[in-house]
Amino acid sequence: NPAGNRILVAGFTNQAQIYTLDGTLEMTFEGHTESVTSAVYSPKGDLVVTTSYDGTARIYAVSGKLLAVLKHDDAEWVNFAAFSPDGSLIATAAADFLVRLWKPDGTLVRGFPAQDSPVASAIFSPDGTRILTAGYDPTARMFDLEGNLLFTMEGHTDLLSHATFSPDGNFILTTSNDSTGRLWRADDGAFIAVLEGHTSWLTGGAFSPDGTRLLTTSWDGS
Repeated sequence: NPAGNRILVAGFTNQAQIYTLDGTLEMTFEGHTESVTSAVYSPKGDLVVTTSYDGTARIYAVSGKLLAVLKHDDAEWVNFAAFSPDGSLIATAAADFLVRLWKPDGTLVRGFPAQDSPVASAIFSPDGTRILTAGYDPTARMFDLEGNLLFTMEGHTDLLSHATFSPDGNFILTTSNDSTGRLWRADDGAFIAVLEGHTSWLTGGAFSPDGTRLLTTSWDGS
């Protein structure tokens, strides 16, 4: 959580859970009918949003109370959700190739075509003015908040699992089933470097808090 004293977990149990740092289960969020694909805290730590293979996202109070169900029309599943830095918007990434923006009360603001494939992830830039998406097609793309495409990052040879910003917003890390990560400039999408070493699909990646190191995870067990 934003305070750093709780861990939010999502998994194949159709639930999300909050644990204390000593491993004590504190809260279970129920309601999904298929596996939960992601779970995220709001910036203030008062809300939790989950996404699922049941084609919905759900907004909960941290007390466990269900506040809203975000239905995604014909999308078979929803992969990912992220809050804007100020907490005023939620972005969801779905299997129907769309990114949708929602208010925290569950009101749909807009949806827009983001990829030529299911969308793996959608995340706001640190300044909240842009949205970075990753797709199965396999590209990453940058949009403004109106859904206008700014640029596309091409180079991976298999579906993307995730894309994320560095803390200062200057760089982008993408991870892919082609066993590599790639580093890009966030202002124009220019390619910087390929990160090799894994022998299987990459499941995700992250920057260190100071932005000087990168962490990647893979199905190769490392």
